[in-house]
Amino acid sequence: MDDDKEKFIYIDKKLCLNVAIKYFKKTKNYENIIKYIFFVIDKNIELRKKHLNIITLEAYVDLKDYKLKELDFDFIKLMIQYCQDKYPDNLNIIYVKNANIMVKSIYAIIRPFVDKDTRKKIFFIKKNKKKELSDETIEPINEENLDDLF
Repeated sequence: MDDDKEKFIYIDKKLCLNVAIKYFKKTKNYENIIKYIFFVIDKNIELRKKHLNIITLEAYVDLKDYKLKELDFDFIKLMIQYCQDKYPDNLNIIYVKNANIMVKSIYAIIRPFVDKDTRKKIFFIKKNKKKELSDETIEPINEENLDDLF
């Protein structure tokens, strides 16, 4: 997982948070990945505040090519709680794309663990709607190309 963490969660050119679930690997110890996730979220908030004058996050979760056996529901519930506690007012919206019926069923199971206000901010993108998301939207940024954006 440590090798793929930069592919798993990153900030794109529009300063949106992107999570590519296919790079998530189940493990016994999530300490490093949790630290990295919080680092990326904190960096995203910092960049959005500096360049957009807002502290809310927009996130895209891409479920393309995910493997159900790699999903760790205890980790998901833990991260939901951590994020609700650490970033209570920072989430603007989460778009979930490439979700199949199994994912929507799983969401129905974990939904009670998600804060009511947070639930209102989670949207599943229908298959025909994902064409609106251009490839440019999900291109990662780095320190070298950040200045070119603003």
